[in-house]
Amino acid sequence: MCSGPNLGEEIERLSRSIAEAGGRAIVVGGVVRDRILGGDAKDIDIEVYGLSIARLEEVLRGFGEVIAVGRAFGVLRVKGIDADISIPRRDSKTGRGHRGFLVEFDPSMTFAAAARRRDLTINAMGFDPLQQIFHNLPARRDRPDNPSLPRSGSIIRSTLLFSLACQ
Repeated sequence: MCSGPNLGEEIERLSRSIAEAGGRAIVVGGVVRDRILGGDAKDIDIEVYGLSIARLEEVLRGFGEVIAVGRAFGVLRVKGIDADISIPRRDSKTGRGHRGFLVEFDPSMTFAAAARRRDLTINAMGFDPLQQIFHNLPARRDRPDNPSLPRSGSIIRSTLLFSLACQ
């Protein structure tokens, strides 16, 4: 079994503050994938469970200026910290194009439920920097032959995303 990725003291401090406020920070997506595969990744995405977006902003203000980079999708940044921080959400297609989505934030969503909207199976993993444990590694059974292949469920959308990711 591989050890957890080294994400730096700042991410650990941020995760600890979120936990002290009653939430749980899980590092998700590409950085987990890249570190497991032995690579280095700078694109850190953190999904926060158990806190509303307003409470999360309050906690993040303790680290500096909070910037809403994707407020419609619940994505926040703290000036000087290289991480996108969000709360779990559901995306429902309501119209055409990239703006035709209804986004519902749900801080009480489980990690497994939130991971279902991720594009590739291997991106549906998370890492808890405080407990030093991985989440959703069993998701690999979705495509055990190749964990970087699209997750089942939205195979057409995922196949397009996968082909773009490989270019």
